[in-house]
Amino acid sequence: MTSDSPLLELVDLATRAPSGHNAQPWTIVRTDEQRLVLRSEPRRWLRMIDPTNRELLLSFGALIETIRQAAPAVGYGVDLQVLADRADATDIALVDLATAPAVSSNAPALIRSRATTRTPFLPVEVDVHDLDLPAGLLPENL
Repeated sequence: MTSDSPLLELVDLATRAPSGHNAQPWTIVRTDEQRLVLRSEPRRWLRMIDPTNRELLLSFGALIETIRQAAPAVGYGVDLQVLADRADATDIALVDLATAPAVSSNAPALIRSRATTRTPFLPVEVDVHDLDLPAGLLPENL
């Protein structure tokens, strides 16, 4: 694969997919010239806050949708097969790519512009008394 290959560009765009808690719980494995397996990476599972892997599977939905949106712009058609039959499966989906004429799209630019805001919303810390109300409303969740 050359540095300017459409497959490399597709994988680069795919890795920008949003994921629960920005964990990127996936590995993209190339198993054939135009075949990718999307695998769940158990070391990135968030067992304490996502014990049923619900957010993990939602993250894979975002990854799959990112691939489906980006592929036509870089010259691929996508045939996708879901492999996972349970929440703790490691092989989630099989992506078969077919070379196709690139379609004019702003999807790659939009995907590249995604960013996680890591700056604080307030210039000061939240006052501890401001936390009393939410803590009082949901004690079973804390």
